Amino acid sequence: AAAVPARADASVGADQTFGSGGYRATALRASAGVGESLYLAPRARIYRSDSSGGTFVLVGLRLGYEEGPWSLGVEGAVQPKVAGYEKSAFGADAVHTFPRDHMEADAGAAVMGIRHEDEYAAAVPAAASGHGSGARRPGAARSEALVVVQADVTAIAALRWPTAELSAEATKSLYDRDLDAASARESQFLELGGLDSIVQGFPDTTLSIQLRWKGFDRIKPYFSYTHTAFKLGASPSNGYEAGAKAKMNRISLRAAYQLYVQNGYADRSYYTLGASLDF
Repeated sequence: AAAVPARADASVGADQTFGSGGYRATALRASAGVGESLYLAPRARIYRSDSSGGTFVLVGLRLGYEEGPWSLGVEGAVQPKVAGYEKSAFGADAVHTFPRDHMEADAGAAVMGIRHEDEYAAAVPAAASGHGSGARRPGAARSEALVVVQADVTAIAALRWPTAELSAEATKSLYDRDLDAASARESQFLELGGLDSIVQGFPDTTLSIQLRWKGFDRIKPYFSYTHTAFKLGASPSNGYEAGAKAKMNRISLRAAYQLYVQNGYADRSYYTLGASLDF
């Protein structure tokens, strides 16, 4: 989680991502100012692939506060039960901006609590986690649903110059139980910073770095890299994304390509097209 960037009084937008393995994801978002410093930002994301076992829907709401150098926010999200799995999340973040000559620096932190509930055990031993890989398909139904509580702690940093912006997030995930001993299956809907696609698995650490170029008049290209280490014996993954945003009056357009690489699985490609409208 991170502070929302500078916004209009109100906006709506949507992104469509598609790619390998029949992957489809639709992201919907909106933002509206409430008074001088507050805003509300609802969102929804719908995802499925050939091996996802169903269509997953996540809906969330963020309440943000921006005043002077501070950007603060709280947010929550729920994902209703699909294929025996459901989750809910709640978190908060704070970012402070430090102005300097010819640049700005951001520093902040975020915490997120996630509650997973799964009615099924893993069908096979932990070997490798993949983007929709289905490596741990539903096994036997549990007599009582497994509940796992995850806590994500994130450090946030950014440097901004007139023509470029470099930002980074580093997250450590903690769990209230041994996932291997609990025979947890990699069924969760995992959103990683810097990636448009959805990954299945339980993360251990995640590092995301993004570089944006603002030197052109209307087109703003960017590149991001995300490295994730997983629990349950899964191989680490690397995600590379390159894209660009274009601003035309109140309309913003975005196009991006993502390559997802993980040992033991074929490389996967994803494409995103998006648009937003400011009011």
